[in-house]
Amino acid sequence: MSRRLVRPNLILLAAIVLAAVVLAGLPNPAPSALAKDAAGGDKPIDPKPLDSKPREPSTLERLAQKPIFEEVLSRSFETILPDSQRITYTELDLAGRSTYRRRFWRMNDPTPATARNEFLEQHLHRLAYALGNFDTRGDYLWDDRGDVALRFGVPPSRAKVMGDILLAFGSRGISPSAEVWTYPRMDMTIQFIDPNMDGRYVLGADTKTHSARSRPRSVSDPKHAAVVTPTTPTPVARNIEAEHMTYVLESLAQQGQEALEDVPLSYGYRPPVEPILIFYEIVTAKGEGGLTDIAVNYQIPRNSLSFTAEGEGYVATLDKRVRVLDPDFDVVTEDARSITFRCDSEDATREATLVTDEWRIDAPPGEYVVGISLEDTLTGRAAHGRSRIAVPGYATSRLTMSDIQIASSIGEGSKFRRMDQSVVPHPIRAFEPDHEMIIYFELYGLEPSYTELAEFNVTTDISGHGYEGDKGAIERFFANLFPGKRHSVSSSIDATGSWPDTAFWYELSLKNLEEDNYDLTITVEDLASGQKVTRTATFTVMED
Repeated sequence: MSRRLVRPNLILLAAIVLAAVVLAGLPNPAPSALAKDAAGGDKPIDPKPLDSKPREPSTLERLAQKPIFEEVLSRSFETILPDSQRITYTELDLAGRSTYRRRFWRMNDPTPATARNEFLEQHLHRLAYALGNFDTRGDYLWDDRGDVALRFGVPPSRAKVMGDILLAFGSRGISPSAEVWTYPRMDMTIQFIDPNMDGRYVLGADTKTHSARSRPRSVSDPKHAAVVTPTTPTPVARNIEAEHMTYVLESLAQQGQEALEDVPLSYGYRPPVEPILIFYEIVTAKGEGGLTDIAVNYQIPRNSLSFTAEGEGYVATLDKRVRVLDPDFDVVTEDARSITFRCDSEDATREATLVTDEWRIDAPPGEYVVGISLEDTLTGRAAHGRSRIAVPGYATSRLTMSDIQIASSIGEGSKFRRMDQSVVPHPIRAFEPDHEMIIYFELYGLEPSYTELAEFNVTTDISGHGYEGDKGAIERFFANLFPGKRHSVSSSIDATGSWPDTAFWYELSLKNLEEDNYDLTITVEDLASGQKVTRTATFTVMED
């Protein structure tokens, strides 16, 4: 596919430079509510308005009540797909297309733990805008401006130049109406012209052609250029500023053309209010009945919550939602509940101390997407997260090991229960050098030794990211002679435990580690069977 951009008509460029009227801050009209496309089938969108004031239904709301809505929605969906996915999609029957779209919306949902799908909502906003502004014939067939709006959104800046009939040296020509859309954040400018002067715009300073909604390619069409009788050129003094502006416009147009060819779409989720800072992790262990225990552990700085006075203390309440989706993005399980955090004094509410909580579920081994959402009930501020995880199975006779749990404490208690103790997680996994880190994991499938206990060896390797200075044998030799701050540590210990399953934890001093991000690798060897198993995790050592 050619990426050459036809040199724009200089008359048109001059008109754009001199007469562009920037229409900044164009409104982004939205359909009233989320379509049911992501939830199951292509049902009409809810016509209920966002506010209580009576108003005329939008173009999209009226369309949603018509049989053609399915076709229009499908065509808008094709517009945002890369070529390879578009071909796959168009080969499906109606039911297959509906399923494909539903999975696509869910796959791109920025807040999968909530009922809303902001990605789909934004697409519907753009579709409503394309229908309301670029369907000049009323047949639900928007022009090329609609395609670009569906893929990149309404431009922050839109310049428009009216067409005109030009007279030059006794001949006539047409300078068609033009629009220039600018997306500053993407360093992209896209040009459109109205070659037939009928309100239907096509891409480019010259005409462009498409092949079944593939990416546009540039072609030259002299029919729409101004007709000028050749004449002997007259020397003209150079206008460096105008030449530079022409160069800038051509460069931006080239970038816009390349983006149109290579970038399928651009969507950005921006929370309506400042988000809450959240640190979370997902760790797995052996569950009941052959299932796997999935724990979503998270921490939030206390001073990011909104507390209200209650009795002799202060209370903050969060609505917590967790949702587990299968590879087809169908909901496997979900949970929603309110949680409360309390402080004894107003000063304590301003501390950056991390408050910790978790969510647990048993699920079969497999591939999952886990979404988490926490919303402050007082301010509406929220934290969202999503992770794709591979959940292993631990119901086997071979030696297996749970995920490594980096903990802040281990002791008695019913919360954060793991085997016979309470393991308080530390999802932020960041420590100061003078602190000690608690490492916890579980082993399954151990074999007994002659002592009637399981005997095993635990090797711990810690390595800083991107640092090679103390990994060689010579460097390690001198480091042992002259102890100091390091970026790597190795140790090995023998241990015993119950069989076939046991829990194991130990404290690791960080005082000899430099400030860095680290990989933690633990290898366990069952001394009775000779089997080995390895797990990895990451943590950070940071100075004040």
